[in-house]
Amino acid sequence: RKRRNHADVWREHRDRHLAALGLLGIEPRELSNESAFAEFLAKTTGLTEASLWIIESDPALSAFEAQGVLPATIGYRDADNVFHLNPPWDTQIPIAYTIAIGHSPQAPASTTPLLWTRGLTPSGTWKKDSPWGGKGGHIAFLDGHVEFYHKLGPDEGQLLQEDGSATIDYRDLISKENLLDSSHSNRPKNGTTENFPFIPPYKL
Repeated sequence: RKRRNHADVWREHRDRHLAALGLLGIEPRELSNESAFAEFLAKTTGLTEASLWIIESDPALSAFEAQGVLPATIGYRDADNVFHLNPPWDTQIPIAYTIAIGHSPQAPASTTPLLWTRGLTPSGTWKKDSPWGGKGGHIAFLDGHVEFYHKLGPDEGQLLQEDGSATIDYRDLISKENLLDSSHSNRPKNGTTENFPFIPPYKL
């Protein structure tokens, strides 16, 4: 079965992403890494497919699969509706996306990035070892639309700051403390969502 990428799933389930996450109310300290973010989505929206978080062309995935097996699911709910984490799901899974959290409730939805393909640099290009081999990446915005960019700039588009000015540097919009990305994060890689309050799962 063909793996779906997160851009497709975001389009399909964007309302549930936003409602369940209450993205805007999640404090940076409550999510320690991108694996915990994926676990939180699995727990609250039912998006349990592990493959949603990987890109098959990602060099990090090839390296991982040479030594381990990608689990089919992040977790599951039992007959009592209790969520159980699938033990193979951990921080070694090569998550293909950087996630931004802690957005202001007043953040403009159509221009505020929520997640993007891992490897985006402050210069607006993607690293060569990024999932698409440095040829670009997706950016998903709070309103649910997803764009693919070869690079950020005047030709393909830029990010907008609160004052309306354009920038190619995501750091102008989002602080390092609000980024879930193990490649340049100071967060410990052992966080889970076990302390989150229970939110009833949405029906798919």
